[in-house]
Amino acid sequence: MIMNYITTTLVAAAAVIGLTSAASAQFQEQDIELRLSGNSQTDVEFDSTQLDLTASVGYFFADQIEGGVRQNVRYNDIGVNALDGSTAVFANYHFGEVGSELQPFVGASFGYNYGDSVTDTFFAGPEGGVKYFLAESWFLFGQVEYQFFFEDDEAADDAIDDGTFIFSLGLGVILE
Repeated sequence: MIMNYITTTLVAAAAVIGLTSAASAQFQEQDIELRLSGNSQTDVEFDSTQLDLTASVGYFFADQIEGGVRQNVRYNDIGVNALDGSTAVFANYHFGEVGSELQPFVGASFGYNYGDSVTDTFFAGPEGGVKYFLAESWFLFGQVEYQFFFEDDEAADDAIDDGTFIFSLGLGVILE
């Protein structure tokens, strides 16, 4: 229900700004990207859920290569009321057709989880998604991440199997 509200709000915000028709887009070196998303997180068995808000800032080091920082704030009321967060760096490669409104990307992230209901630990993992441009600079995006955790050296073999999927939907803008 909250994800539906977040999705509806993001789409309405795009309409209010006047971005009702798709437009072609092209990333350029030195572009700055700002993104805001709502996330739903679940473990590999899909038996627990949390709601998140994430903001990120990206920088294009080349026309298709972006690096950046992502900050997440998570509220969890499963069993206990808790406020958690994570901070990560990411790198993504965009491989969509130049000028297309649809821009898929793949990449990886590395970061640190902390807070009331989580074990403070490092994480890393692959990510991928797609950006759909509503206008030259504004886009909707969907992203999927898989985070595996580095709790200790002996648990490294199990880290990949015990990871977390993160699904994001949000709105972004490219600043030239």
